[in-house]
Amino acid sequence: MTGQTEVQMLIAGQESLEWFNTHIVAIRRQYNNKFVALEDKQIIDFDSNLDTLMERLLMKKIDLSSVMVEFISEIKKVL
Repeated sequence: MTGQTEVQMLIAGQESLEWFNTHIVAIRRQYNNKFVALEDKQIIDFDSNLDTLMERLLMKKIDLSSVMVEFISEIKKVL
């Protein structure tokens, strides 16, 4: 961790999730069938392969505990 408290991390994560949900239509249009990494209310990287994305984030020395990764698809799952 980069000195953030757990509470600060939870708040930042909640704010990023709210930003993500607000912008989901545009995100789906741009990143369909891709994994996206979000941090501080912005997409910091993306890839169609999760392992490749995670490796690149680690190479960039990004603290994975502060990143939210989501798979984006225009097709909605029905369970």
